[in-house]
Amino acid sequence: MWVASVVLLWNICAGEVCSLFADHRARRVGDVLTVLVMEQSKASSETKSEAKKSGGHSFFTTAGQGPLAFIPLMGASESREARHEGDASVSRKGELRARVTVKVVGRTEDGNLIIRGTRSVEMNGDKEEITITGVVRPEDISPENTVYSYQIADLKISYKGKGPYYRSQRMGILGWLLGWLF
Repeated sequence: MWVASVVLLWNICAGEVCSLFADHRARRVGDVLTVLVMEQSKASSETKSEAKKSGGHSFFTTAGQGPLAFIPLMGASESREARHEGDASVSRKGELRARVTVKVVGRTEDGNLIIRGTRSVEMNGDKEEITITGVVRPEDISPENTVYSYQIADLKISYKGKGPYYRSQRMGILGWLLGWLF
């Protein structure tokens, strides 16, 4: 009975030393772990400008008297004003939440894990694809074999969508051309 248990344990661990009490966190190339993507970004910028410039000139003469009576009363006046007001506002907010299982594809010299994984979902002709790459410290991996996206160094997340839904959100060529011209 005892020998059968050891043989069974040996087969489960695939010839490697393992413990019944150890957690199953990713440690080696080929292991998988789940990335909990919790990304939020918010940025805004507001600019206001106002410029005002004014000026003027005037010139007047008096009418001639005596032998110079032929000189009429004369004058000139000019004024100008230039004014510019401008307001600009940009606001952007983004949020991405997902669970993506990735694979350990390498190790750095200091023992960190290099990860890469892609998750594709296709539904009703629309395709969404999330790709994640980065470097994870083994101590950041939870006992549930998960890691938060904000704990990943050199994190790169690519989120792409294709299909009728995404095409309907894009600006048409005429709208793009008018926006470019004006």
